[in-house]
Amino acid sequence: MEFPRFIQGETRQYKEPDWGPLENVLSSDELCAHFMWMGDIELEDGTIVNEYKHRWTRQYLHLADDGRAFIYVGDERYQEADLTLAIGAVFLGWEGCEPTLEERVALQSALRKTLPAADAAPNG
Repeated sequence: MEFPRFIQGETRQYKEPDWGPLENVLSSDELCAHFMWMGDIELEDGTIVNEYKHRWTRQYLHLADDGRAFIYVGDERYQEADLTLAIGAVFLGWEGCEPTLEERVALQSALRKTLPAADAAPNG
């Protein structure tokens, strides 16, 4: 059995926001507006990961510049995660903030964009 690889990280700064990774992944100003930039961390391998917090769900989306997603596992450790699942998890329960039809469509589009090509192809 292979164990998940945990990567140490520490806060690098929390003054100069970088919205690029979030904008690249979500491709929607309406969806990006749901987030607060909380800071960035530097992983032990030099990767910079930006921390975005959803205003309604209070869940974090941790994104590197290259589009990889990470989850915080505690004790200043992170683990690479599936991007589609990470996006889905952060939006889980967002219906309480009454998203518009345009926001719902934008989320579906962002999720489809993250799926591997074989998974995204329509059946049939």
